[in-house]
Amino acid sequence: MEAAEKNNRNREQVGPPHRTGRRSCANIRREVGAASKPIDKVSVWIEMRKDAAGNPKDKDTADFIEQFNEKIDEALVNEEDSVELRDCIFAKVVGDDGHGHIRTMGSGVTPLQLNHTKKCS
Repeated sequence: MEAAEKNNRNREQVGPPHRTGRRSCANIRREVGAASKPIDKVSVWIEMRKDAAGNPKDKDTADFIEQFNEKIDEALVNEEDSVELRDCIFAKVVGDDGHGHIRTMGSGVTPLQLNHTKKCS
C-alpha cells in the first residue's frame, strides 16, 4: 500500500475541527451553561464548531448538526429529553470516545475520573 493511499484514508476519517482558538473546553462549557443551554456533549460540540456569528463554519459541521437534530427529534418521541439521552445520540453520530479521552471535556479528563462506564444501546 502506498503512503498516499493510506494518508488519504486517514484524512477521510477526520471530523470537522473545532473553532475555539485559545478558549478551553472548560470555558466553552461554562459559556454554554451561562446561556441557559443544557451542558451536554452535543451542545458543547456544536458551540466549539461555530463561527463568531453562530453559524456552522463548514458543510461537515452543518451535516453533523443536522444529524444530531434529526436523531434528537426521533428520540424525543419515545423518551424525555435528558443529558444522558443527548450524550448517547452524540456517541452514535460522532462515535465513541477514544481510549483515555472524553470528547468535549478537554485534555486531562479521563473516563475513570467521570465514572464514564455507561455504553449507549
